[in-house]
Amino acid sequence: MQIHLTIPVHNEERVLSQNVRRVVEFLSGKKESDGRAWKAAGLEPRTLRWEVVIAENGSTDRTLEIAEATAQALNGTVPNLVVKVLH
Repeated sequence: MQIHLTIPVHNEERVLSQNVRRVVEFLSGKKESDGRAWKAAGLEPRTLRWEVVIAENGSTDRTLEIAEATAQALNGTVPNLVVKVLH
């Protein structure tokens, strides 16, 4: 199963990286509490394929730059996860 998650952003330079990292951490199921949530739903996060798209919408701050750096930093850190930036 593949799950696509789109995160729309606009002028989010101060919180973007931290929030995307929190989402990825939850999706990975690495924290015990998150893992229990996935199991309660009958899912095993490591068996799912994820695509997280950061949809940047014409920000006037450094949001695009931070989105690209965050995607680059997170790709390869969780099996079956791809983080992309759409501008």
